[in-house]
Amino acid sequence: ENNKETRMKKLLFAFTSFALATSAYAQEGADIKWNAEMRFRFTNTENGVNAKTANDNQMDQRTKIGATLTKGDDLTATVTLLNAATWGTEGSTGSTGGDMTAGGAESNLYVYEAFAFWKAMDNLALKVGRSSVEIADGSVVSKNDWEQLPTSSESLSAAYFTEWANISAIGVRAMNDTATATNDIEYYGAMFDFKN
Repeated sequence: ENNKETRMKKLLFAFTSFALATSAYAQEGADIKWNAEMRFRFTNTENGVNAKTANDNQMDQRTKIGATLTKGDDLTATVTLLNAATWGTEGSTGSTGGDMTAGGAESNLYVYEAFAFWKAMDNLALKVGRSSVEIADGSVVSKNDWEQLPTSSESLSAAYFTEWANISAIGVRAMNDTATATNDIEYYGAMFDFKN
């Protein structure tokens, strides 16, 4: 419980600091745009897991709130917070239930995105931080937006634009194994988008 309270205090401090920073930048001519999303999804499963004959239904809720700060044409910073929960508690026949949302990890507030985009030159752009990564149609690398907790990862990317092609390179830390570094997951890629 103490770890959860500490994490929530850190998130609140980070979000408050960002809100104050956006106010300061607004006075210096920066543009700030707030955004929010709330999604409800009802799921009814018949004869689901382990061939059970009973039906199971649930209501899932996902909420996002974020802000994007733009300074001129060259610098952008984005922060998005996310909460996902299932209405009601899991229980068996005869249980009282009654909680609004499920407990555990589903009651947490996550930093879904926190990244900066910098247009270093007319033909060179850099992006660094935690963000969702989707390449092409998402068949190989996708943000999995259907899920309650869509995928986001720490990454560094660069894009170089020429008259004949757009060339990009990216490095992603997909998983950080705190127990042993041998199970860390990282991947790197290069993309070439040729112009007609």
